[in-house]
Amino acid sequence: MTKYLLLASTVLSFSSIIAQTNLQPAEVEAFRLKSPEKLVTGALHQVDSTSITSHGATDISRSINVIPGVKMETRGEGGSRRIHVRGSSLRSPYSIRNSMLILDGFIFTEADGNSPIEWLDPNLISSINIITGPAAASYGGAYGGAFVVETNENKRYINESTGIARIATTGVSDSYFNYQAYNMLGTIDHGSYALSICNSENPGYRDWEWNNKTQLYFKAKFYGEKNVKHTIIAGHYDGRWALPGAIKEEDASLNPLSSPGQVCNAHVDRRRTIGGYSFTKEFKPGSTFTASILGKYTSKFNPYGTTTNPNGYNGYKEEDGMGMSAYIRATKNIFKRNNLELNTESSAILLFDKTNLVEWDFTPYVVSEMPPKRYDLTLDANQSFVSSSLILTDNTKFRIEVQLGLNNRIRNTYGSTFASDTSGLNEYEYDIDSRNLSLLPRLGASFMPAENFTVFAQISTGFSDPTSFELVDPEDDFVPAELESEDALGLELGFRHQLGEKIQLRNTLYHQIVKNAIMGIVENGFDTYTNVDGELEMSGLESEITFTPNRSIFIRGYGTYTIHRFNNVEIEDEQDIDGNAIPGTPSLSGGLQLRYIHNLFNLNIEFRHIGENPILSDNSVYAEAYSLLDPSVEVKINNKYFVQAGVRNALNTQYSDWLHLNNEYSKYYNPAPPRTAYIGARFTF
Repeated sequence: MTKYLLLASTVLSFSSIIAQTNLQPAEVEAFRLKSPEKLVTGALHQVDSTSITSHGATDISRSINVIPGVKMETRGEGGSRRIHVRGSSLRSPYSIRNSMLILDGFIFTEADGNSPIEWLDPNLISSINIITGPAAASYGGAYGGAFVVETNENKRYINESTGIARIATTGVSDSYFNYQAYNMLGTIDHGSYALSICNSENPGYRDWEWNNKTQLYFKAKFYGEKNVKHTIIAGHYDGRWALPGAIKEEDASLNPLSSPGQVCNAHVDRRRTIGGYSFTKEFKPGSTFTASILGKYTSKFNPYGTTTNPNGYNGYKEEDGMGMSAYIRATKNIFKRNNLELNTESSAILLFDKTNLVEWDFTPYVVSEMPPKRYDLTLDANQSFVSSSLILTDNTKFRIEVQLGLNNRIRNTYGSTFASDTSGLNEYEYDIDSRNLSLLPRLGASFMPAENFTVFAQISTGFSDPTSFELVDPEDDFVPAELESEDALGLELGFRHQLGEKIQLRNTLYHQIVKNAIMGIVENGFDTYTNVDGELEMSGLESEITFTPNRSIFIRGYGTYTIHRFNNVEIEDEQDIDGNAIPGTPSLSGGLQLRYIHNLFNLNIEFRHIGENPILSDNSVYAEAYSLLDPSVEVKINNKYFVQAGVRNALNTQYSDWLHLNNEYSKYYNPAPPRTAYIGARFTF
């Protein structure tokens, strides 16, 4: 009964609207080609900077967790993070696995499918477009979705600087974290620039949950003759975050601060440096050419471990890599007569990444002799995606999009692995090639049977490759695991209905089948991965209602109901899990939002509910449902100074925001902070 009451309240209750449900009239950028808002052929969500920076956020989790089908988890404010879209945390120890990340027109996703979401600082971003489901095939073939991000930009062409300073509690007495951000917007000859600097220091809630970072990002745009635009970006990220480790339920209740990772100094030290250039030329309305190239370098130092047992889960890993991505896109208007027009769109994405991975039994450089190596490997990954689309649009009635894409992936893993026996430590040569070719058709259509009512449908195929993190199998002498790529078929059906000027309804049904799904399991203290012998069937209903009674009040309710199941699956110990719910996805989630805008202050209230969530594949253990309430207010001192204050988790809910699925010894929980508060200032000069 509770589920039905929550679902009803989600659809009928009120909350604040954010930009993803208030798309601008006229045209929006949908699936790489502009489309009338009413005729978008799939689920597209837009998030504006107001939502991204609300509630004193140090990451984007609060702004995107209000989007149906999207779930972002963090270990502490600003700590390690992961996102899944219409899926689960089945294979996601961190980051994004089956979605693309495009920032300012540059491809940030790496050739192995990993996306560096730690780059997305809230005060760096001006907007996020999130494409979920089958339409993601338009961005390289990842079946989960695509995050299309725009950073700060000087659109008013005046010199202006803004700053943010904030302190906040962490849930532990006499503990707080600092966050500062600075944005400089300026003009140059025939263009503009934006410089963003972000810094944060957070001691964390748990004993071992600290994090800190410094991030710089520069973007400049130059406009030449004949509708030409040049864009240059450059940035550097330097961050460190602790890995506290999962604990048992009774420990999470009695001593949530306990952190087994503290004993082994488990943490990540990550640096990223990027630089890119793009060129855009508009020939005539509907006909454009864009090309971008991005170079990147990254390094990571990762002591890890969750036990004091020297034969247990301990080690030290180093990673460094460099690569590049290129994105070429062309659109052409074939004809336009009255309301009817025909357009084409062609694109190519090229990814090249080389990563070196070295792991030892324990931390080197601090002992008199080097510890034994486990492996010393190099992963060369290349990915090529080409696609062509044909789009027929009647701007008053319908839109049809037909796309055919092809993605070719090549990965060579080579180097040495090491194993001990009676003769000592032996070195073994390793050299394996992997090749995958995926055909990626997509068909999308929308139709308006009435002026304010649109139905849409789409179908596509997609894939997701194993990342370098998943390829190393510690259970088999640390040699690379033989994992196959995931293959997916996705379907989507939905409608949008505008009831007068004040109410908007959105409903989307989706169904996707994933073969060769990659599933994380834990054996003898080690995370390892395997392909599921069978299918994952994922179905869901995503609903939103927006109510705008006047210019000052925005109200929104949203909810997601999912049925995610294993289909004809057995795991290695011959346990039958066919028909079981897939761990990591609550069957029901939803929330309410309220935004009130006054001349002197802005008020935001957000309520979010997450239903019970299976932790184990055999469905013997579930995480309890929980609810969160986050109120905040911003007071205007004058046109240049604002004071911000708020409370996170005002209900003081005890919950875990990061479940370690299928873990051993009942260690599933990463307790989230209790009630915390923050106060800060925003100023312009």
